[in-house]
Amino acid sequence: MSATFWADQDVPAVLDRWAAELRRPDRVHVVVPGTEQDPARAGWATIARLVGADADALPVTATATAPDAASLAVLRDVNASVDGRADRRTQRQLVEAHLVRSTDAPAAVPADLQEELTELAEAWGKALAEGGYAVTGDASDLLPAAAPVAAPADPTLEERLASTTDALADLLVELARTRERAEELEKRNAKLERKKAKLRTRLAAALAEG
Repeated sequence: MSATFWADQDVPAVLDRWAAELRRPDRVHVVVPGTEQDPARAGWATIARLVGADADALPVTATATAPDAASLAVLRDVNASVDGRADRRTQRQLVEAHLVRSTDAPAAVPADLQEELTELAEAWGKALAEGGYAVTGDASDLLPAAAPVAAPADPTLEERLASTTDALADLLVELARTRERAEELEKRNAKLERKKAKLRTRLAAALAEG
C-alpha cells in the first residue's frame, strides 16, 4: 500500500495535521468510544454536545457488526468461485446485503499481533495525553482485548451449510423482486413506445394536411 494510505492511518500524524490547520491542538476533538459503546453513536453524541444539538433528535445508524465465522468461510469460497466475473461494486453490495451474517461479539485479536497492537495503542494513548487535544473518553480503551487462550474453532460443515442456505434464500428473493421490477419496466416502456408511435402518426397526418 502507498505511503499516503499509511499516513492516513497514523493517529499522531493525523492529529498533528489537524492541529496545524486549526492552529491550536485543543481545537482538535478526539472521541475514544468505550468498549461497550458503538463508535458511530459515541462520535455523534460528542459532536451534538459540542454544537449544542440534540443527538436523540437525529439518531445515527450503528456501526456495522463483524461478520460471523460461518459467513466469512462462505464468503471466501464465493469470492474464489466468482473469480472476477462480476462487477466488484455490484458484488460488494450483494455480499454485504445477503452473504454476511453479523455478530455482536468483538473481533478477536490474533495472538501473534497482540504485542504489536498493544504497543501501537499505547503510542496513540501517549500522543493523546501529551498533545493537548480535547479528548472525550479513556485512551486505555484503545488497548486491544487479551487474545483468547485457544483460537476460535473453524465453523462446522452444518454452520457453513446453514449460512449458505440463508444467503441463497435471500438472493432468490432479491432475484425474484428484480425480475418483477424488470417486467414492470418493460411493460411501462412498451406502453410509452405505443404512445410515441401514436403521436408520430398524428404529427405526420397533421403535417400532411398542412
